[in-house]
Amino acid sequence: SNNTIYINYNTIKDRCFIGTYWNVDKNNKLSRIKVVIPSVIDDVTLLINIHEIVHAIELYGYIGKKYVEPIYVEVLPIFYEKLYIKENPSIGLEKYNEYVDERIIESEKLKYLIGLRLQDKLFENYNNQNLDKFYLVVKKLVKKYDL
Repeated sequence: SNNTIYINYNTIKDRCFIGTYWNVDKNNKLSRIKVVIPSVIDDVTLLINIHEIVHAIELYGYIGKKYVEPIYVEVLPIFYEKLYIKENPSIGLEKYNEYVDERIIESEKLKYLIGLRLQDKLFENYNNQNLDKFYLVVKKLVKKYDL
């Protein structure tokens, strides 16, 4: 909680700050993580929190270790968003999911496109395992498929 900043999602100008930020020291060792998320007021803000908190959990294991952001950095955060939507279906979440997917496709940013492309395979391989074990599944899938 000391490394988390909560914003008001209804304040549109603050939305650009949402994210998980990290610093590395001169030896490329991860030294700090800061998470900026909206206060949870609905399913969309909860979904955003899921995405950013998954990033923070992934990064946490690298504190004090060398860290270079992998190209597949968005795979698990996107997966857990989609898992939440699958387990809690609603028209609002479906519309938000479509909106986000469209923005990802339009952006052509590879790290997000990889996240989208691997979702079906991740659902096939998901067995309610913990995040660390599932991260290994992601690494194998990234190597296996031409992305």
